[in-house]
Amino acid sequence: MVLTMLLMAAAATVVTGDFDRDGVPDQAFLRSVGGELQVVISGHKGETIVYTGRDDGSSTYLGKLRPGTYATACAKGLGPNPLPCDPWSIRVVGDTLEFGTPESSQAAVLWSDGAYRVVWLSD
Repeated sequence: MVLTMLLMAAAATVVTGDFDRDGVPDQAFLRSVGGELQVVISGHKGETIVYTGRDDGSSTYLGKLRPGTYATACAKGLGPNPLPCDPWSIRVVGDTLEFGTPESSQAAVLWSDGAYRVVWLSD
């Protein structure tokens, strides 16, 4: 019962921010489709699926990163092959979406050169 409530709460989460820096608010949300979990950003230009992973029932969260500089998972030596590392850190100055699982993984969704890019901060 508690797990079902957590999953329903995560699925109902909508995060609003100007994630693509166009001056118009966007909405980010989670969508479960055929055993996969999608992180979706919807704006005035339509929907963009920024990440797709296995929907294993974990409590995936969405939020906004606070302004600051963050070391990436690669720079921390996490993952199977930490080099080359691009980027070693990210700097957050505006609305930046984050997602992950509590106490496990964290990723930032960056807007750069007209497209979204996922950068893992922890795995």
